[in-house]
Amino acid sequence: NNSVNSVDRISLASGATFTSSAGSITMDATTGGISGEGAVTLYATNGITLNDQFTSAGATAIDADTDDDGGTFTLASALTSGNNTLSITAGAFSLNSTLSSGTEGTTLLASQSGTTIGLGTSSCGGSCGISLTSTELSNITAGSLTIGNGNNGSISVEGVSASDSDQFGALTLNATTSGSSVNFETSDSTFQGLTVNAGNGVSITSNLTTNG
Repeated sequence: NNSVNSVDRISLASGATFTSSAGSITMDATTGGISGEGAVTLYATNGITLNDQFTSAGATAIDADTDDDGGTFTLASALTSGNNTLSITAGAFSLNSTLSSGTEGTTLLASQSGTTIGLGTSSCGGSCGISLTSTELSNITAGSLTIGNGNNGSISVEGVSASDSDQFGALTLNATTSGSSVNFETSDSTFQGLTVNAGNGVSITSNLTTNG
């Protein structure tokens, strides 16, 4: 009930799956937080909000937009999957707290086909479908970070500093649909390591540094 008392917590069994087939999921547990004994899966059509600390001990998969019409994943408190993979699919992301997969990989995917993705200070020329700001990127800790797959549109990157990216390992950017590109815009960016896969080429108009 999100009240401050000794029993306000949510515990999930290993392998638990929560599904909202025609609505959203909001999890609140002010005192004890939300914990999973192993792998956890969350599915919703109209968004998923985690208001309090969420900790799982296994691979964690979250889809906040299963009907692909724009559900938002909102993180208001820390999310960690230990040293286990973490995958989040959504129509939009609001990462107001930290998320961590430890030494394992984190994957962030756009639910809607053709969605453009902007990283750092990029506005995608005013057309970003999904924006992950420099502050939001700095909230991610992972052995590696993958953004995008064969579903989204172009990815634009601008002004991602070392302090925004040094807490996750190698970054992979995927914009592999026909006509989609990856564009490094006018402000310099720095990453620990970088792999780029694009269906219609890569554009670099700034200094790009990798430290890995």
